[in-house]
Amino acid sequence: MSLISSNFFTSERTKAMSCTFDNWSPKFVRKIFELKDNAENTLKDPDGAQVLREYMEFRRSGDKNLAEQYLDVYEKCAVLLRERQRSLTKDEVDELVDMGLSRNKELELTYVLNKDRIAINQVLCGIQKTCVNEIWGSSDFRDFQTDVSKKWQNIKSSSCF
Repeated sequence: MSLISSNFFTSERTKAMSCTFDNWSPKFVRKIFELKDNAENTLKDPDGAQVLREYMEFRRSGDKNLAEQYLDVYEKCAVLLRERQRSLTKDEVDELVDMGLSRNKELELTYVLNKDRIAINQVLCGIQKTCVNEIWGSSDFRDFQTDVSKKWQNIKSSSCF
């Protein structure tokens, strides 16, 4: 399912995709609406993260912008944090760099590569916090919040929800 803003209903592509947006249940829209005020909660929720990603992808023209890169890095860190039984590899650090990880965060991770898992997790959590803050401050996230609010208001005004 894809989130399509009512602001985008002018292009043919958007009109073609509007049926997916319209098929959201009021319960699902409410869930996303309740998540949208906090970037961290949105990213921690699988549905919230997926909708935000699709929203950003839909709006993109060309290469990924910084907010999308931060989302990629955030999600990769989440995967690495779930893998508690092993060390981080240089290849995984390189993958994060390819996704857009900053040089200073790369150096922090490289420094803890041979340390215990607690040190690695602390750095990964710090990277996620940076990602959340950057996504929170992005125009993509502000537009996402606005469009989800509009969709929820439309549902509330057109039904007995």
